[in-house]
Amino acid sequence: MKKIIIELVITLGVIAGVLFSGGMLKNSVLAVDVYRVEATRVEDTVICSGKIEYKETCNVTPATTGIVADVMVEKGDTVEKGDILFTMVTNITTNDVTDLDSTSLANVVNDNTIKVEAPVSGSVLSVDIESEDAVTNANTAVTIVNSDSLCVNVPISENKISQIEVGQPVKITGSAFNDKSYNGTVVSIDNIAKQVVTTTGKETAVDVIVNIENPDNNIKQGYTAKCTITTNVKDSGYIIPYEAVEMNNDNSGTVYTFNNGKAKKQTVKIGNEYENGVEVLSGLKSDDLVIYTPETVSNQTTIKIDKMLELNDD
Repeated sequence: MKKIIIELVITLGVIAGVLFSGGMLKNSVLAVDVYRVEATRVEDTVICSGKIEYKETCNVTPATTGIVADVMVEKGDTVEKGDILFTMVTNITTNDVTDLDSTSLANVVNDNTIKVEAPVSGSVLSVDIESEDAVTNANTAVTIVNSDSLCVNVPISENKISQIEVGQPVKITGSAFNDKSYNGTVVSIDNIAKQVVTTTGKETAVDVIVNIENPDNNIKQGYTAKCTITTNVKDSGYIIPYEAVEMNNDNSGTVYTFNNGKAKKQTVKIGNEYENGVEVLSGLKSDDLVIYTPETVSNQTTIKIDKMLELNDD
């Protein structure tokens, strides 16, 4: 009987030991956060800043020399093509009016008065003449702009200009735009490079014109605008958080994935870097579970999933 009791105690001890060790083993499994790899839309961009300008500007100059008689417009006026901007007296010398009575003088002036009309429709940006001013065909008298043709002139550095093409879409933002953003399009790329001054010194850049779609009163000439130009789009790229990859110097990196309760070390090929993560060109596939902060694991470490993360989770 005593022997049976002893054997029973030993058996219970073994069972307890197994259960205890199993519990200890279970509690010692490392819990990790993981991110599920999913195909997503990836956009390559070039970000630059420039000034708001009018794309269509018309400088009105008189066809001949003369004296301004009357000015019919002011800055900010809206004019239609053919509207009279100002009148001027031409082809009169001092000899022409000497000894004339007031009626004759008025007739001479009237016969030699010409009307200068608006060659285009738009808004009057500036009026640079006054009555009795002497003007020539070298003087800009009135400047008219198409207020719907606002654009951004952005200098783009020579190491990025090769990525820019006419027709690329642009997102336009600015501190003066009341938190609004506008759509735009690259419409022209200058053929000549120039030196521009930046916060880090001088650099060589090329002027690029971005047309602004549907501008409103929040956008004014001279404002600074930030342009995000989309240069390439991939509809099925892979982006993983920066915290999930150890970067190497040869466009590759190391990640750890969750594989049947074990950490699996993998080498991946790295593409471009983005605000929310880094592009993986190869080495991962959809639905792979990438360990978020792999510093505490090594290859074949026993792990369990604590939390599934979204790309922008902290």
